Amino acid sequence: MDLATSRLAVLRAQSNCPACGAFVSVHGTGEAHNSALFKCGAIFDVRDGEPLTVLKVCPAPSNVAVAQLNRQAETLAADTPHSANQRNP
Repeated sequence: MDLATSRLAVLRAQSNCPACGAFVSVHGTGEAHNSALFKCGAIFDVRDGEPLTVLKVCPAPSNVAVAQLNRQAETLAADTPHSANQRNP
């Protein structure tokens, strides 16, 4: 199997988003292309023998990152005395 055919086969075989695991909702297929739309909103695509690409990124990794940043901020706030957070006039 050549690389272009392998790329098509790999994307067509996806039943879940590779980033978050959300189910695929639509596979748009053609002879030399395939797009996969996942329930999380991510869209992956491959066409004309080119490498697989992301047309719309999965929001899950960003949501995980923001949740982690919020936890860091909460920890910092809890570890910092209240008076140190206020400016002196």
